[in-house]
Amino acid sequence: SYLTYLNASEYKVIVELIDNDYQISGWDDEIQSDVDYYSERFDIEKAHVDVHVDVTPITYGENETVTVTVTTPNGEKLNETVQVCISGLPDRDVTLVNGTVTFNLTGYDVGTYTIWVNFFGTDNFWDSYNNINGFSVDKATPQVSVADVEESNGNDAVINVIVTGVIDDIVEGTVIVTVNGTEYIVKDGKITVPAGLASGVYDITARFIGNDNYNEATNDNAKLNITASDVTVVTISVTNVTYGDGPMVTITLKDGEGKDISGDVMITVNDLSAYPVHVDGVYTYSPGLTDVGSYNITASINGVHDTAYY
Repeated sequence: SYLTYLNASEYKVIVELIDNDYQISGWDDEIQSDVDYYSERFDIEKAHVDVHVDVTPITYGENETVTVTVTTPNGEKLNETVQVCISGLPDRDVTLVNGTVTFNLTGYDVGTYTIWVNFFGTDNFWDSYNNINGFSVDKATPQVSVADVEESNGNDAVINVIVTGVIDDIVEGTVIVTVNGTEYIVKDGKITVPAGLASGVYDITARFIGNDNYNEATNDNAKLNITASDVTVVTISVTNVTYGDGPMVTITLKDGEGKDISGDVMITVNDLSAYPVHVDGVYTYSPGLTDVGSYNITASINGVHDTAYY
């Protein structure tokens, strides 16, 4: 016969002969004449358990789900307590329910973390220490928000940039905004593009360079629209008016508030038309005329003009 569900311990089995008309095989006459029973001792040793720690990689801002399963050789479902040790944190005790327990870990920065699980044993099962697994927290990708901006020619253009994360309202780090080939570093959530850009539409590229918990991210969908201001004053000045030297013509444009603005200026010298060079808000033109004589120079834009003679 079989004995089942015995706990780990030392046991004594006694077989007693209650009918002298029968003989149990294995007993000799001497034993049978002296005793009417037979005894034997045996031990049931503690069993070993298998402890599994299941985790998965996560992204910054997500919760890590940990599942601990303790499996016994005979399939018994344990409801014991196991100790969970996580690098950098105090130990914690969790209770198995039918051999398993699941719990969440929150608030981890980017990095790699190790988990140790210790099962302290019972009357029937040995201890099981340092069952190890680990999980990684990867960087998240933030959102870079930039709105379209419209500004009049001659005014500074302010561009606001916000970088938001999965659990952070504002993500700290360096943001570089590029407009018309010039890079600006965002300070206090904004950059200022100085006045001087000609009328037109310019691409805005905002790039967050990343930090410990967030990847680099870029937004290149926004536009800066510099609208043409009404030109009210066109002024021409002429220098180097000496025989043998070509004159240098400088044109400035002003709006109704007296601010320097830019636009498509047409310059005409004795019926010869051309566009001046525009650099850093200054228009210049050298007609290349060196002969002695009188010349008529006119600069005009949108019906507003100025005329100079030399």
